[in-house]
Amino acid sequence: EKAGEIIPQVLGATERSDQPRFVAPTVCPACDAPLDREDGRVVLRCPNRVGCPAQRQAALEYFVGRGQLNIDGMGEKIIAQLVDAGLVHDVADIFDLTLPQLAGLERFGETSARNLIAAIATARTTTTFSRLLAALGVPNVGHTVARLVAARYRSMSALRAAAAAVEPEAFVTELSAIDGIGDVIAAAIDRFVRDPHLAALLDKLAARGVDPVEPVVEV
Repeated sequence: EKAGEIIPQVLGATERSDQPRFVAPTVCPACDAPLDREDGRVVLRCPNRVGCPAQRQAALEYFVGRGQLNIDGMGEKIIAQLVDAGLVHDVADIFDLTLPQLAGLERFGETSARNLIAAIATARTTTTFSRLLAALGVPNVGHTVARLVAARYRSMSALRAAAAAVEPEAFVTELSAIDGIGDVIAAAIDRFVRDPHLAALLDKLAARGVDPVEPVVEV
């Protein structure tokens, strides 16, 4: 039934003997990793963030999408093509792509290859720390939270240095002191900056000149 203006409310389940009973999956359909369920939540998640091909594809699509790094011309099919060709394994590899590599691929002529290289170069120079942080898919961290973090730390390097200077509990407390960031979000950011696989990715991005500073907003 309707609850309030819009949201539906489930009153109960109807048993139907002529229908097969739903059985929740136990492994990821893309990589066969055992699925996890967080305490108190219904959603099942694949924990294989680095090795799962479906997560890699989704992470790349989100990273380059509108509102994140906004790399025009790099859609779902192009990303799949780049992954299949072995040219892109993670988001940092995007910034290593060259004109000859792209021009040699199906669906690419010299003009489309030049346009994509130009779009990547634009993203490298115009993105902000908050957009980069939001684009990396940190749980519970969207654009609003990313801007709050960016206003405090200004760059990914500064955020990581602040985390490295203290123990996790102290850093979570420090993040939680930012108005608009609670303990759950703070803990998610702390896990993100301390994850060794993600740390390697952030190092790789920085080596390619992707460690932007958040612009100061005049109030």
